[in-house]
Amino acid sequence: MNTRRSALLIALLCTITQASAEFITPYRPYESQRLRLIYQVQTDDSVSALAQDSGLALEDIKQSLTRKDTEKTRPSSALPANKKSLSEVIQAPQAGDLNITVQAGAQRKSAGETAVYYFNTQADQEWQGDISLSLASSLASARLSTRSIIAGEPFSLSVPTTPNCQSGDYMFTITATAKNGKQVRQQAVSLELLPNHTITHSYNNTQKITITDHNTHGIKSIIKVPRTGTVYGISLMVEIDHPWRSDLQVTLTSPSGTRHTLDKRDEPTASSCHYRLKQFEGETSQGDWTLSITDRASGDQGYLHGWTMEILSYEPQSPSDLTKNLN
Repeated sequence: MNTRRSALLIALLCTITQASAEFITPYRPYESQRLRLIYQVQTDDSVSALAQDSGLALEDIKQSLTRKDTEKTRPSSALPANKKSLSEVIQAPQAGDLNITVQAGAQRKSAGETAVYYFNTQADQEWQGDISLSLASSLASARLSTRSIIAGEPFSLSVPTTPNCQSGDYMFTITATAKNGKQVRQQAVSLELLPNHTITHSYNNTQKITITDHNTHGIKSIIKVPRTGTVYGISLMVEIDHPWRSDLQVTLTSPSGTRHTLDKRDEPTASSCHYRLKQFEGETSQGDWTLSITDRASGDQGYLHGWTMEILSYEPQSPSDLTKNLN
């Protein structure tokens, strides 16, 4: 019996020694930022104790092998009672924290409309008392609903625009400062302002075309746009079936002759590819829009199943119209 116990003890000691060595080997950092932080904290505080914990575990096993079955046992010292679980570490509050959340932080409006952003706040005790709010705005008309809140109170930002307001992208940054002046937090929102009286028209070409393999001339598909207007933006969807999308070069050419290559890094892996294009802003929408596809490698054949183009356009206002809007 003693021989069998000795053999079992030796086998267990070899296995645990190997497992301990593997356990204290540094892990590959987690992809999640929160888990990576937890890993770093636990590594700094606990890795040095792993060897000691493993030694305690070995002593427990030795004693259990030599202990009579009638003897009372005690909890293993290898599982300290003061160790925190992973969920406890994740849920632990961070000191000096103020969370500012916003509903619909990126909005799109036409000139003459008003954008409104709604904010909620949550904070710990270091943010007790009055919290000052300030606004950095690229539109002078933007206004905060209040300049001072206490933690937990909501507030809003209103951005009214006029019909003749310049179209484009605008940013607004709210800065919150604690009463002690030491803690500062910021939250930014954005507004894409479209020209006044914009209108969207959709056009498509559903003709299926074989994409010629390894042909520098490629294929062309045309959409004729009958309506006049000034282009503000284009939303494009292309349906392509090809085993190697990286072989293809896809370009869109406007009636004015502007040619834009659809960047591969914007292409999803699915057959339906969506693009939002600003490269044709200010051009006329009327005329032939040409989609060109070139297969630059050999060995695979594909198909264009069709494409759809939505043009967001507007009619530029005359000086007399601008005067009326200002009045």
